[in-house]
Amino acid sequence: MSDPRLDEVFQLLLRLAGGELEARGTPSEAGDDLDAILLGLNMLAEELGTRTEELRASEARFRALNDELETRVEERTTALQRSDARSSALLAALPFVLFRIEREGRVLDFHLPSSLRLPPELPELVGLQLDEIPAIDAETGARLRATIEEALRSGAPGRLDLERPSGIWETVVVPAGAREVICVSRDVTAERQAAAAVRAALHEKEALLREIHHRVKNNLQVVSSLMRLQLGSRTDPALVEFVTESQARIAALALVHEHLYGSDDLSRIEVASYVNTLAANLVRGYGTADARVALGVSADGGAVLPMDQAIPCGLIVTEAVSNSLKHGFPGERRGHIWIGFASANASHRLSVRDNGVGLPAGLEPRRLRSLGMKLMHQLSRQLHGVLELRGEGGTEISVTFPQVGTGVAPAVLPGSGAGI
Repeated sequence: MSDPRLDEVFQLLLRLAGGELEARGTPSEAGDDLDAILLGLNMLAEELGTRTEELRASEARFRALNDELETRVEERTTALQRSDARSSALLAALPFVLFRIEREGRVLDFHLPSSLRLPPELPELVGLQLDEIPAIDAETGARLRATIEEALRSGAPGRLDLERPSGIWETVVVPAGAREVICVSRDVTAERQAAAAVRAALHEKEALLREIHHRVKNNLQVVSSLMRLQLGSRTDPALVEFVTESQARIAALALVHEHLYGSDDLSRIEVASYVNTLAANLVRGYGTADARVALGVSADGGAVLPMDQAIPCGLIVTEAVSNSLKHGFPGERRGHIWIGFASANASHRLSVRDNGVGLPAGLEPRRLRSLGMKLMHQLSRQLHGVLELRGEGGTEISVTFPQVGTGVAPAVLPGSGAGI
């Protein structure tokens, strides 16, 4: 006859083995070995129950993490698909031919714009060498290989033009790693033709402008010659002086157009050359070319003026030098005339100074109302400048005016003379 307590132990084992981890045995008061087994089985059931709950909780957490990961993967896949679709649409819209080429010249990938199609006999370019592509001849292939090699060596993009039957293709070779490049080619035929047309039109415009300056200079010289012919043999000092001064002013205007006609820049005049020629002509015109009156010109290297400032400056120099030659060195008096031009603080300063007899004692510069002074005053206004006159130890006339485009009002230099 079997022991009921042994049956209890056996039934407990069966229940635990069947997954009933909440099952427990009841020990007797005997405290023998069977009771010890029951207590051990109860402890094992408790431990298994705890572990099972932990495993279930872990499984739930893993399931949640897996669901979240799958959601993220799905979202990322959708985003990549959209990005690929946008990139494909953008790439299809580009009017460029793109090639990815390795150093040895093998095509790794390519893209053709929708306007171009591969010939039927050449359905695939990937894997071909450059010299295996029918559209690339030996010379073009050699140039392209050399550009690829140079781009990989220097790490900087290379550029070359390829003449094709369809036109001119500009190709930029961009390094993409140590052993491959991206070649971007586009048809620039229309651009080059338009640029050539613009250059031709510009050349024609420059030729017309030069011709205009040349004709204006000739016409001004004709006017000066007519005035000299009109003067004829008349000896009236006032009339001769009037014609001489007028011819000097006309010569200053003509010289501007002469310099523009012979200059590379049709919009600006080099100051030093213009003023040197103008002053030398005045010295010869007044018959003092025998070095009785020396002439010096100082101008900032490379200083230039636009025509609308060069003409007033030339007329001011003409009036100032003429006044010095007429009044500053009477008789056989010798002397010097200095013409200076400098730029600083967004302003230009033009000055004409001599070491002649100067202004009469007691004469205030503001009281001078001669035609020459009136003309210089108007010319300085045209330059938006400040005209100054100093008459001690010789005579100095200067005008300070803003550089073109600065909009800065010129400042009167301290101690430089009286503004008029």
